[in-house]
Amino acid sequence: MTALAARAAGAARIWVTGLTIDKQRLELAKKLGFNNVNIEEQPVVEIVMEATERLGVDAVFDATSAGAGNENLKLLKPGGQLVIIAIASAGLLTFDGSELGRLSEGKIFFTRGRNPHTFYRTINLVASGAIDIRPLITHMPLTEADKGFQILKRREAMKIILVP
Repeated sequence: MTALAARAAGAARIWVTGLTIDKQRLELAKKLGFNNVNIEEQPVVEIVMEATERLGVDAVFDATSAGAGNENLKLLKPGGQLVIIAIASAGLLTFDGSELGRLSEGKIFFTRGRNPHTFYRTINLVASGAIDIRPLITHMPLTEADKGFQILKRREAMKIILVP
């Protein structure tokens, strides 16, 4: 969803990263036209830096923060913005002072938690057609709720809607 919103906001190149367990999610990202990187198999910093001629990116949105603080900073160009959407419950997020200094006037935002403004903006993006969320949704009968939760647990789907 974050990648779709970034595209709607005008981002030209977007990378979606994940782990081996996220294989189906990364494949979906590719089908939706995003670059994807399995960070267990590929060096994301090298890939992004090569693609941006070593400049880095304007923004990084991190939906897990599973200890990737410094790696995220390395992706940013000076003045870039790191947005931490969620923090892994058992994770510790640390930053190297030299990486922070390299960012110059960069910013780090923490957005853990939700607010009505975010929901209204998202609803408007979807309602206007700027974002098509249908590829992210799997519909299942309510009688298969347990199966749906198992699919989510294995990370084989993004969102599941149970239909009565």
